[in-house]
Amino acid sequence: EVFEDFGNVSDVEVFEDFGNVSDVGGVAIIVGAPSSSYEGRNLEGRAYLFDPHTGEHLGTFTNPAAENDDYFGSGSDFSGDLCVIGSFGDDRGSYNAGSALVFRIANLPPSPTPTPTPPIEGTGLVAGFVTNASDFQIITNAILALGDNIEFPDEEGIFIFEGAKVGLQILDAVSPGYESYSKEVQIGAATLLLVEMAPRGTNPNADINFDGIVNQNDHLEIQKNWHRQFPSHKTSSGRQLPPIERDKLLEKLRIRLEKRSH
Repeated sequence: EVFEDFGNVSDVEVFEDFGNVSDVGGVAIIVGAPSSSYEGRNLEGRAYLFDPHTGEHLGTFTNPAAENDDYFGSGSDFSGDLCVIGSFGDDRGSYNAGSALVFRIANLPPSPTPTPTPPIEGTGLVAGFVTNASDFQIITNAILALGDNIEFPDEEGIFIFEGAKVGLQILDAVSPGYESYSKEVQIGAATLLLVEMAPRGTNPNADINFDGIVNQNDHLEIQKNWHRQFPSHKTSSGRQLPPIERDKLLEKLRIRLEKRSH
């Protein structure tokens, strides 16, 4: 049964992948449309805010530095008035490095105003299909950096930022030479899903630092449905990974995370 139709948005020209991600928080719902094109830009992406009871379109999230192929809206999380929107194709840091944009929503309800601050520079891989926001923590999921030889970096993990330090900022990924692939992650008592690898990193250019790595423990579980949910992942050479190869990579990650936890 369809409780409510959240597709009635009038300010888009081409509307693709609506419903790719969604999140419910407080009195609003975020729905991502990462493949939407708008104002002459291709695959810029959008995320939309709806009233969960009426389906009314309350507001629109946009990448303040929108370019082609940003896929803004590729991930989302909503906690109170704090929102995090993923933009895995954002070239703000380096080619396809991806960004995580943090928004504060004012006046909820009835007139939300998504307002991000300018971006901050970073040196670690932090990006993509974003994650979880709370009053205390913002966690961006790790990235799988795949080269032609399909080798993992030496370090991997999940990037944890303190919300109070982050404020209303953009978490950038800066790592020339890497393709950034990432998945959605939940935090707290929830399960961490589809955890992938990334080098450790810090953010020396701003008053936030890489706070730690989440390791294998009671609230982490890797689900081996990667190839089913995300069948289009490719290496940096453009070669698509077959499901068996992807499962091998994920199993390798699981073993390494278990070793790290002991």
